[in-house]
Amino acid sequence: MFLKSSRKLIGLVLMSCVSFSLQAKQEPQFPTAHLAHPKAVIESWSLSGIADAETGESYGYFFIITKQQEKLWIDTEIIDLKTNEVLLARSSTGKITQQENRLNWKVESAFFNYNPVNESWVFGVLDKNKQGFNFRVDGLKPYSKETDAIKGKQGSQFYFHQSARMNGNFSLAKGEHFVTAKNAWIQHQWFDKKIDEVDSKQLLCRFKDDSGFYAVQYLRNNAVLLSVADWLMNDGSQLPVSQFGQIKSQGKNAWAINLSLPNLLLQFSSTKPLTYSVDQRVMNISAGSVKQKPQGFCLLTSLSK
Repeated sequence: MFLKSSRKLIGLVLMSCVSFSLQAKQEPQFPTAHLAHPKAVIESWSLSGIADAETGESYGYFFIITKQQEKLWIDTEIIDLKTNEVLLARSSTGKITQQENRLNWKVESAFFNYNPVNESWVFGVLDKNKQGFNFRVDGLKPYSKETDAIKGKQGSQFYFHQSARMNGNFSLAKGEHFVTAKNAWIQHQWFDKKIDEVDSKQLLCRFKDDSGFYAVQYLRNNAVLLSVADWLMNDGSQLPVSQFGQIKSQGKNAWAINLSLPNLLLQFSSTKPLTYSVDQRVMNISAGSVKQKPQGFCLLTSLSK
């Protein structure tokens, strides 16, 4: 078992990008930008967002896959945004035998499949007691938004996509829930060489008005190598957003996100963070609800020494 559950607070400071940290932007060969890179040292995908039930409840969710050669880690949670209670949490680890670029994996009770023909994602977990979830995210829509595949000097690349509709269901001991959403975040990053000296940190927020915010940062010895942020509206258009943002811990499992453009202070309460090791690196995952306007859900991850 490669996963070790422990609890740890993490922090993130979003800073301006120094010009030498970016090489020329690489046009993504969409949809192949989502596919696996067999030569990558470490690679990860995350799907996250807000799912709404017909009865009015809203749930935040994330599904994160981390791959180190043949080793695979999958972590997922569904969170009640009203109470910030974790309704479902699963962590799976194992090995895969195929090193092709296609994404069709099953690890313990978790499954994950990407179909490049129609750009659909199917993912979830199903336990022996029939508890779990099954979500489908569609990538095609008139105003889907893809970032360029941005390449940093340290052999790292990342790619973000605001998807089309999500629908699915999840089953708990208390019953089954059917949920939908207008969009979701799909994030993909990979490292082409060993990253002993480079830390990566990412923030993904999805709001009730169907807009979303992301920020990513790479550091070496606490010096910023790359920092990128973007805010996408529900139609895929971009809202100007400052690179000079800060995310600070406000005590146990509480965070403040301070942006100067737009002038906004977001506060979100996270569930207890999940921490484990990947190739002598520490992966931290923290997620929770944003209570004030714009209400929503944020996912904060880091990979560090």
